[in-house]
Amino acid sequence: MNDFTRGFKVHHAGKTYDGAQFPSQRGSLLDDPDGGFITVGVSVDAVLEKFPGAAIEWPPDTDGILTSSLYRERAHLLAHFATIYPATIGHTDPKTTSWAVLTVETPAGQMSWHIAPGDMDLFEHVDRSLDAEWDGHSNEDKYARLRKLLELPA
Repeated sequence: MNDFTRGFKVHHAGKTYDGAQFPSQRGSLLDDPDGGFITVGVSVDAVLEKFPGAAIEWPPDTDGILTSSLYRERAHLLAHFATIYPATIGHTDPKTTSWAVLTVETPAGQMSWHIAPGDMDLFEHVDRSLDAEWDGHSNEDKYARLRKLLELPA
């Protein structure tokens, strides 16, 4: 793999498939070296849902430890953020059913993040909801709103 994607292998039913995860972690694809492209998903989890019982293998230098550690750090910050503004969390994204969505309503507008299953323990204080409506914001909108919060009086 090159610097644009993060490579991984999926082992399923006696076969090994090559996978690629895009830097945004919002898209992944799987390729059969013998037969060509086979599937795409909004995340690695979404791809794996199509292969029950599959095992994922990250290369030794990107075995997921750094990524997991960074997600955990981000989750700590988001858990605190959810104490400042009204927030809900729930499995509201039908495309990524294994990750919950944290939805935070701020004076600058709605912001949302996907939360890894292993980080849910940090969000016990957040109200559960399956009804949170996403306002259609993009990641660019979300971070523009976050920057706007810095400009608002405390």
